[in-house]
Amino acid sequence: MTQNPAVDEIEITPQLVDWLLWNLPAFKEQLGNMESLSSTSVVVLTHRRIGHGSAVERFAIERATITMVLDAVERAVRYLHPECKRVYRMKYIAGYRNSQIARRLFISRRTLQRRLDTIREAVAQELRKVPPRILHDMLAHF
Repeated sequence: MTQNPAVDEIEITPQLVDWLLWNLPAFKEQLGNMESLSSTSVVVLTHRRIGHGSAVERFAIERATITMVLDAVERAVRYLHPECKRVYRMKYIAGYRNSQIARRLFISRRTLQRRLDTIREAVAQELRKVPPRILHDMLAHF
C-alpha cells in the first residue's frame, strides 16, 4: 500500500490553527450531536479512511477523529498562561477584534500579536502530536 505524501506531511500553519479555533464550537456541537445519536461506545481499530467500511465503522472513525483533534486543541488551551487564555477567550470565543482586545486589556497591538502567536504555536505543537492521517481526514471531512 503506497503512502500518500499529502497525508503524511500536513503543514500546520497559523491559518489552519485559526480556522480550527474559530470553528471549535461547531466541532463540539457536531460531536455532541454524534454522541446523542449513539447509544453505545464503539471502538474500531482500522487503517481505513473515512468513507470506507460499514456505516458503524465510518461513524466511529469520524467521532474518534473529531475527538482526537478537539482534545489536542483543548489540551493546548488548558496549559496556556492566564494572559494568553484571556486573549484566546476574547478572540475565539467572544469574537472581539484585535483592536478591541488590545484596548480592553490595556496592551499594545504588538503584545497582543505575540500572545496570539503563542496561542497558535501551543495549538500547533499539540496538533503535531495527532497522527497526520487523522488530521487529514478531519480536514477533508470539513
